[in-house]
Amino acid sequence: MIILSKYSSIFSLILIIIGVSLISPSVAVAASSKPTCSLKVSVSGKVETFKKTGDVSADLGDKVEIVWDSKKAKEATNNDGKEISLSGTETYFPVDTTTYSYNFLSGSKKVVCEVTVNILSGSITTQSLTSSSAKPTISGTATGTKTVQIKIQKEDSNKTLFKSKVVKVKNGQWKVKVSKKLKDGVYDVVLYSSKNTNSENIASGKLIIGDEKDTTPTSATTLAVKSIPLLFGGTVKAGSSVPVSYLQITNTGKSNSTLKGFWVKQNGSANVSSISSFITVDDLGGSKAESKAVFKNGSALAVNEATLLPGQMRLFTIKAVMDTNLSSYIGQKLMLDVVSVEATSKVSGMFPIRGTTWTINN
Repeated sequence: MIILSKYSSIFSLILIIIGVSLISPSVAVAASSKPTCSLKVSVSGKVETFKKTGDVSADLGDKVEIVWDSKKAKEATNNDGKEISLSGTETYFPVDTTTYSYNFLSGSKKVVCEVTVNILSGSITTQSLTSSSAKPTISGTATGTKTVQIKIQKEDSNKTLFKSKVVKVKNGQWKVKVSKKLKDGVYDVVLYSSKNTNSENIASGKLIIGDEKDTTPTSATTLAVKSIPLLFGGTVKAGSSVPVSYLQITNTGKSNSTLKGFWVKQNGSANVSSISSFITVDDLGGSKAESKAVFKNGSALAVNEATLLPGQMRLFTIKAVMDTNLSSYIGQKLMLDVVSVEATSKVSGMFPIRGTTWTINN
């Protein structure tokens, strides 16, 4: 009996140990805590912080830096399923609106932090930039933002004469009725996102106010502009020149029209100081012009003086000449969009016209 009692005690102890081992996983699961996460997003130096979700606006090719951090997580993955650290940083140069997701797990518990980077793009309808009314209605398109604003400046000046209220973008369209009376003349119009007013403009154009016979001698004439998609990008080196846009321009009117040049905007990640000048070549007429790259309000004029006769069609290539020292811009993108065409007549076309993308190399 004494021996049986001894073994009974040992057997009871074993049962207790087994019971504890069976219970302990449940205890461990119950003890696991749900992880937390936060994001800090920097767009060209402007920083915003989010808990779990958020959205920001950026210009095409802007540098976007995302910093994430999680507490109580055991493992983490990004939206591609790749394992990442619990705290880290990634840099992107998005060309389309993109959502970046980060998944944090602790046992069976999970939390997702994500941010949507909305790429700003838009245009100003060319037809709305010529008006006999001193209070014109200007319209256009916009994506990547729910609201926009415009400002009207004295031509080739930073002096703002009119700044609109915030207007909603509906089905990709916007419209602004100018409330300030403008004198006859030519003005610069800038479109920008009201949420991201520190960014460069989304689009720009030249506004002509007044009787057409007074402001546009060849008002019966229209230059029809369209892109010829024959160019391919690649890498560009210091001091070299690369084609960024290839355009077909047709005089559809009954009078001569004089082309003045092309307004271009750098929408890549490289600073505009990486560009020293522009070369424009008339592939049909043989004319060639070079002008220094002077950017104002995010845009620069690539000069080309050319007269188009009624019914005439000519082809133009716009080239960017790179600075002789590009060491600070290695790996960054050059992408020049044509945002408007300056001429003595009306201009029709879908602007901006997307440029070819080049990557700066050694």
